[in-house]
Amino acid sequence: MYSDTLLYYTISEVIKIVGPTTIISDRNEIYSEAGFYDTQKDIAQLERNSSIKGEEQQLDGDTIFYDRNTGFGEVFSNMFLHDTTNHVIIKGDYGYYNELTQRALATKRAVLMQIHQNDTLFLHADTLRADPIPDTEFQMIRAYRNVKFFRPDFQGRCDSMVYNLQDSINTFYKDPVLWANRNQMSASSIKLYTRNRALYKAELIENAFVIGPEDTASYNQIKGRHMTGYIKDNKLYRIDVEGNGQTIYYPKEEGEVIGVNKAESSNLTILLEEQEVTGIILRNQPSGNLNPPDFLTRDARRLEGFRWLEEYRPKTMMDIFKHDVAPEAVSQINYSDFHFDRSMPTR
Repeated sequence: MYSDTLLYYTISEVIKIVGPTTIISDRNEIYSEAGFYDTQKDIAQLERNSSIKGEEQQLDGDTIFYDRNTGFGEVFSNMFLHDTTNHVIIKGDYGYYNELTQRALATKRAVLMQIHQNDTLFLHADTLRADPIPDTEFQMIRAYRNVKFFRPDFQGRCDSMVYNLQDSINTFYKDPVLWANRNQMSASSIKLYTRNRALYKAELIENAFVIGPEDTASYNQIKGRHMTGYIKDNKLYRIDVEGNGQTIYYPKEEGEVIGVNKAESSNLTILLEEQEVTGIILRNQPSGNLNPPDFLTRDARRLEGFRWLEEYRPKTMMDIFKHDVAPEAVSQINYSDFHFDRSMPTR
């Protein structure tokens, strides 16, 4: 124990921290500028500029209750948990972390910060949880209720989310809506796949719908039962649709729109360059037609279930904290894959 000033009570063997103090053990390093440490019970109450630093995680907060025997640290105000192994930061106004079980929870303005190459994704939910995946060094992160996230080139919202750090799959549940640059993606649930911390594939499961504006009144649209989008450098370059594929897009010649193409097929593939449709491959009983731009009515130029939800899109990092009304749900999700666990880890 290192300190410039402290008080030691010889009978109770309790140390009162009254200045910058560092307590070092084999497991971690504790720092605080005010509080108490019971040397008999190995219990600490850290009350100013406090932190507990382990080999792979660091827990900070204004006030921390810490029990070295159980590994439990409870944080009141300005919780900050940095997991250097998984490149994840969890923040909140209240939370806890157990260094033995590696379970964590954050709530009250809870934020998950996930580092992607040169950008950071900021995700807010009512509650965030992190739990270890058995027999691995990785974690499963769950976000419950009112999920919103923001990155300059990527935003979204849904009810709940599960992020598996072992296989780098993010799953968004219950009517999620994601925005990637100019494209809007929605489905009953959505899976995002990353490799080397870069997004390379998006899987839209049931009621899949992708919309990209052609201009202020016209939208390229793709709809189907199941959809897989392939991404490079944060841009969609191919979309495969399986089941009830439908599309509306605006082909161009020399940069000018020449018509409105409506096509249907059981399965289809859309090819894109710089977010523009460059080709479409129809498979299994295809049908389609090309009409002059002004020939179809507004409703005829929109597929059934069309929803342009730009007003719900988080435009800045601070927008993830706005409590607005979510867009009306179009379907319900089966939570059988969600592994929702209402139990909380004990101290």
